Amino acid sequence: MRILLIKTSSLGDLIHTFPAISDAVTQMPNIVFDWVVEESFTEIPTWHPSVHTVIPIAMRRWRNSLLSISLKHEVSLCVQQIRKQNYDLIIDAQGLIKSALFTYLAKGNSVGLDWHSAREPLASMLYKQCHVVPHNLHAVERIRQLFAKALKYTIPKTPAKYGLQLPFALTNGISNNLVRKDHTPYLVFIPATTWPSKHWPVLYWVNLIKMATSYNYQVFIPWYSPKEQQLAESILNQAQAGTILPRQSLTDLAKWLVNAAGVVGVDTGLVHIASALEVPVISLYGPTSSKLTGTLGVAQRILNANFPCAPCRRKVCNYHLQSVVQPACFNDITPILVWNSLQKLIKY
Repeated sequence: MRILLIKTSSLGDLIHTFPAISDAVTQMPNIVFDWVVEESFTEIPTWHPSVHTVIPIAMRRWRNSLLSISLKHEVSLCVQQIRKQNYDLIIDAQGLIKSALFTYLAKGNSVGLDWHSAREPLASMLYKQCHVVPHNLHAVERIRQLFAKALKYTIPKTPAKYGLQLPFALTNGISNNLVRKDHTPYLVFIPATTWPSKHWPVLYWVNLIKMATSYNYQVFIPWYSPKEQQLAESILNQAQAGTILPRQSLTDLAKWLVNAAGVVGVDTGLVHIASALEVPVISLYGPTSSKLTGTLGVAQRILNANFPCAPCRRKVCNYHLQSVVQPACFNDITPILVWNSLQKLIKY
């Protein structure tokens, strides 16, 4: 049985989809998936052994190049690739109008969330079959339910299993002499994300690095954009310890994560990857809620802000009263609390 999966972005949302694929494979061993995904995330679906073909799209880039001469040709080639195969089923796990359009264009019986369940209700009008999935479930469980209803099986009662398989050897770290040859354990700290309000205070990161290095851990910070690089360099310069990683692919970053003794990070995609890889993870949530889209894994703990206006779900903090740190909602998620929580996970 061949399924076309439509789930184009974002990084965390893609990771949330893997348990549903693992469920389906457990119930239907001969099932295989093709996956339509944003071009910047094409590595990610390949981490699951039951994903056969990855079909890249470029909605984010296309929106910024509507006047490009090559745009029409590029979109046409993409549609041809989507329509090349006759699928037994097409599942839109995104529930947006843009994802529903690709579902509609593909050849086969299309399935998605109904009017009351989809994030953008109009998307449901483009499916041949619609299913009700409650909004008050974690994203992982919502997708698991959608798959189970679409493929007509009962969700396993076991906890969600991501089922990721990727080369675990950290060859790039060894060749660059970043990892000590005596195999000293290391930690990965992930301070950067798109929303300024999600940033744990720089002073807290500095103090956490000092605690970690005092226990003889190496500390590494990854980055992607120039702003993330600047943030990492600022933290490490103030801490006078730790190492910034070179910019690299998501697969290479995943190798760093899976080989780490532990990971600490804010609400961002790399932290979801670490949780899926069953690495000890401390996730820091301030302006956003972890209830429906938080990290989910067997070896992780979420620290939620306990603050009057949290979670505010604002990209920029607008709390104007006096506070020791900014964003103010992180005040009580102190470095010592994070460190003690991480140590318990590592020892466990």
